[in-house]
Amino acid sequence: MTSRRLFAAFLILTVMAAPVAWANHGSCGHCGSGGKGKSGMGYHEWGLDEKFFHKAEFMLSNQKAIGLSEEQARSIETQKLEFEKMLIAREAEIEIAALDIKAAMHGYPIDEEALVQVVAHKHKLKQAKAEAMARAYAKLRNTLSAEQNTQMKAVWSGETARAS
Repeated sequence: MTSRRLFAAFLILTVMAAPVAWANHGSCGHCGSGGKGKSGMGYHEWGLDEKFFHKAEFMLSNQKAIGLSEEQARSIETQKLEFEKMLIAREAEIEIAALDIKAAMHGYPIDEEALVQVVAHKHKLKQAKAEAMARAYAKLRNTLSAEQNTQMKAVWSGETARAS
């Protein structure tokens, strides 16, 4: 009887402790959110938008360690603002295209060619958004000199090592 109670207590404690053990799983330690972005995914699973904002914030919060000039810091802030504006505009265009698809699918008979065209248009908008994000990320990273980029990687690695 005692062994059954002991086993039951052990089982209950194990089940209760599991969420605590996994609470910080996937954290890479590069931000206060435990390595997770707004999507709840780890850094290596983020989209370009999350990586852009995270990298920009990292660069600005480590401005002295990286050796950013005031001009570079202002440029990064401007790039962040322009990137956010671009995201809002592109996402609005994509949402409008989704509404156009919904409208094209509503009636009967459905104009197959018109439906295919609005679907293709939506996918072109998504591709244009992805390309714009890639260009913005490259521009952000290219704001740094080669030496600053090396220093940023060293600071980044130091934070990763401390988080482990």
